[in-house]
Amino acid sequence: MTMSSAEADLSLQHDGEQRASIPVTILTGFLGSGKTTLLNHILRSGHCLKVAVIVNDFGDISIDEKLISRRAQNIVELANGCVCCSMQGDLLRAIRQVTDGARNIDYILLETSGLSDPLPVAASILNNGPDNAVRLDGIVTLVDAMNFDDNLEHAEVAFSQLVNTDLILINKIDLVEEHVPELIQQGIKKINRSARMLACVNGNVDPCLLLDVRLSGLKQNGDMIPATEDESPEGGRHQGHGLSEFDNISFESLKPFELEPFRAFIADIPENVYRGKGILNIAGDDFRRIFQLVGERCVVTRDRPWMPDEIRKTQLVLIGRRLGDTDLLTRLDHL
Repeated sequence: MTMSSAEADLSLQHDGEQRASIPVTILTGFLGSGKTTLLNHILRSGHCLKVAVIVNDFGDISIDEKLISRRAQNIVELANGCVCCSMQGDLLRAIRQVTDGARNIDYILLETSGLSDPLPVAASILNNGPDNAVRLDGIVTLVDAMNFDDNLEHAEVAFSQLVNTDLILINKIDLVEEHVPELIQQGIKKINRSARMLACVNGNVDPCLLLDVRLSGLKQNGDMIPATEDESPEGGRHQGHGLSEFDNISFESLKPFELEPFRAFIADIPENVYRGKGILNIAGDDFRRIFQLVGERCVVTRDRPWMPDEIRKTQLVLIGRRLGDTDLLTRLDHL
């Protein structure tokens, strides 16, 4: 197989030297910005790297872990939480699991929850990384061009993700008018002048621009990394994560769904549901369906066939505010 010059350049970094530590890229971005899509694009790009994935989902069911390409060498799941706060110990244990269990790993991709502030995550890696086994290569933040203004209005953490990053990918530009990405860039520059920015569709960016490029301007044990979450950030960095503002509903069922009643359910979903995702078991269909809801946009796509030994079940997570006051679970039970 012939590699492109870009792929060859990337692979040479691993053929000719013994790396002292494994580089880590943090993939962040608000709910529905396209982190898992970007992650799968990287894994499928033929870059000759052996990549491990750590994924942190917000909800009792980790949907993202089930949607990640099987080309990942190792997948470690951190479900039902936010690695920016109470789960930092779990994050370090996950890193240890990867570094101890897979000596041939070239790279680690850490996909955070859409409600995580990347700065404390970076601090955890830089200040507490196990035996210098890993190093922070960079923080990549995805922006949903279609919902940029709404996301900043809904959550303080969306602002934090733009401030505390090295590279910003303005994603889903195919869903907005041509002038919008430039307006978004101008707005971001007012709060972060140092981050690089790229526009893309479906996270389709050359991995050579993302991996092993030493993007991170954060210094290990330096002034730019706070020792704890409670200390005041230096240099105008912003730390609120806003996790307590949101809650989630998780739903599982072995009963096959009828597609039209499910579509009717989505059409009548309350406005305080900002994000939905899941795997659907549709009656009479031998293929999994992938459900994605971001703001007012909902897409249901056909995925791979159900495996012969796989339990066919629907698994959904809905994220928003005050979802406990709704009848969503009851309505799902009656589909």
